[in-house]
Amino acid sequence: NRSDVQNLTIANLTDKLTTFFSASTFNEETVNSDLFPPTRPALGRNIFIFNPQEFAWAVYDKNGQRVGIGEASGGKDFCSDINKECRTVEGEYTVFRTEDKDCTSKTFPIDEGGGAPMPHCMFFYKGYAIHGSSHVPNQNKSHGCIRVSKTAAEWINKNYMATGSTVIVKPYEDNV
Repeated sequence: NRSDVQNLTIANLTDKLTTFFSASTFNEETVNSDLFPPTRPALGRNIFIFNPQEFAWAVYDKNGQRVGIGEASGGKDFCSDINKECRTVEGEYTVFRTEDKDCTSKTFPIDEGGGAPMPHCMFFYKGYAIHGSSHVPNQNKSHGCIRVSKTAAEWINKNYMATGSTVIVKPYEDNV
């Protein structure tokens, strides 16, 4: 009957709008939105920014609008298993490869010759990647990758970070 068709149409429209709006922005409420400005100069490409001092990330679209913000954890000062500094490389990089939920490390854990889960990984420099993790501590604890929640990694990977997108890693310390 006609009301079923109208309800079906409204339900479909509601689902499509919900999917559109949930895919277009991402906000982890635990992160202070003042850490990243709502806009930045438009570069014509999407940008991911990681701040290792604040354990936070933001994503900006190609028009310079902040579309996502969340918790992150980077590389720690020293990794005893490889006997060297593990900080995430600072600077500006370009994403050169992305993978899906089945992405794994080729290196870590060292004693197992790799295999650590890195869901929805986005590689930006050598073996450094942004990827999902079930544990995103409020401190820098990785071997150099940028950990974000699994939900955030999937959202970033599917909606904003592709080959050619920009990754900016801010300094670990303020310049004195």
